[in-house]
Amino acid sequence: MLPFREHGPADAPVTFLLLHFFGGSHREWDGIVERLSPTYRTLAADLPGFGEAKALEGLSVQALTDRIRTLLSYLAPAPVILVGHSMPGKAAMVVAADPPPNLRGVILVAPSPLGGEPMSNQQRQNQTVANTTRAHAEAFTTPGFYGKPDPAQFEQAVEDVLAASDEAFHDWPLNGTKEDWRDRIQAFRVKTILVVGAEDKAVALELQKRETLPMVTASGGRMHLLPNAAHLTPYQQPAELAAIFHQFAQEVL
Repeated sequence: MLPFREHGPADAPVTFLLLHFFGGSHREWDGIVERLSPTYRTLAADLPGFGEAKALEGLSVQALTDRIRTLLSYLAPAPVILVGHSMPGKAAMVVAADPPPNLRGVILVAPSPLGGEPMSNQQRQNQTVANTTRAHAEAFTTPGFYGKPDPAQFEQAVEDVLAASDEAFHDWPLNGTKEDWRDRIQAFRVKTILVVGAEDKAVALELQKRETLPMVTASGGRMHLLPNAAHLTPYQQPAELAAIFHQFAQEVL
């Protein structure tokens, strides 16, 4: 099972299962965990190749989906809200299409789209070396922030990239981002919401509107558009995200 950090009361009304972006770790959720944990149980996991799961492998969409289902089974019968940021958002959508009984809802934060990411071969190759030098890590991280990032947050994000495995930085860009699941996922069978930064350059707003939002709306959910925000909203807008998460918990409980 994936390693994780757990906070909040064990008897909370719902547990938030928090999954970080490609290149990150459980630490990206610190600002949100701080705000949610007085009321909710939170479990922030490290995905294969990152953080405390650096030695683990497997970033195909199916492998990520299997890992998520294992965590949901571990948390059962407690009700869970699954939160996937970027890379694991794609797998979270697969889980939403066939949810276990304890999954109450899904929050997609700038998710990788089901149809794959429209990246050039050069962009994919650039990502494969992001963890090899400080300069590459900074170049990979910088576009994810809106404006001038907080120095401590930027340093943490760069550290997480440099600490990641080579396998992870090859597997997802060269394989996972290319997987097309649109024919296999027709609908979300649990309420799902979409959170997007208006200035996101990694997964553009128009792509989210075209590919992800229709199924979100059909599930009874909606899109939350964050102004003055790019891809790494958990770092730069934790208060806004925590408020959205809290509101969604009230809706699905």
